[in-house]
Amino acid sequence: QETVVMLRFSDCCVCDLIDKGEETFVPSKGQPQPAVKKSAANSLAGVAPERARLQEFVKDFAKCAIRGVPCTVVNPQTGQASGASYFLDPKIQRLVFKRSQTPETVIANIQMENIKDVLVDSGVSEKVISKHDVNRLAILTFQNGDPSVFILEGSQVDRDRFALCVKISRLYAQMQQTA
Repeated sequence: QETVVMLRFSDCCVCDLIDKGEETFVPSKGQPQPAVKKSAANSLAGVAPERARLQEFVKDFAKCAIRGVPCTVVNPQTGQASGASYFLDPKIQRLVFKRSQTPETVIANIQMENIKDVLVDSGVSEKVISKHDVNRLAILTFQNGDPSVFILEGSQVDRDRFALCVKISRLYAQMQQTA
């Protein structure tokens, strides 16, 4: 038997202890509340620590991404890799990839609500990504049909963090658009 616990998304991903002046995460009032399933064996008290951990995880990602996180952008046709960094705007509405050598050169300027999915462990040809690097690959796909963006993170853990936090940030951006 399962119990459904209702959490406000803004409670999950918006921290009231944010370093002032560093980010501006402002939750909207009256947002829908997504359901999170928990087994009946788990107490409702167990939800708060889990939510706090997830909140802190996403907050740390956002802090880093606002400042810029180094990564590698890969051309999916040629396999050519370019040093880059990604940046998240403080309102969590845009994700921008810029070249490392020429930071004024924007590789991709992405509206978060247009992200369809962040793929990991996808069957990409070794002509594009070496077998050694495939565990660091994240692929951003888009609802509007824009070409996918292939990025290599520093490690598999960094890739998984990127994928999870971008998915959560996408939901947040979509909810802000409908509010």
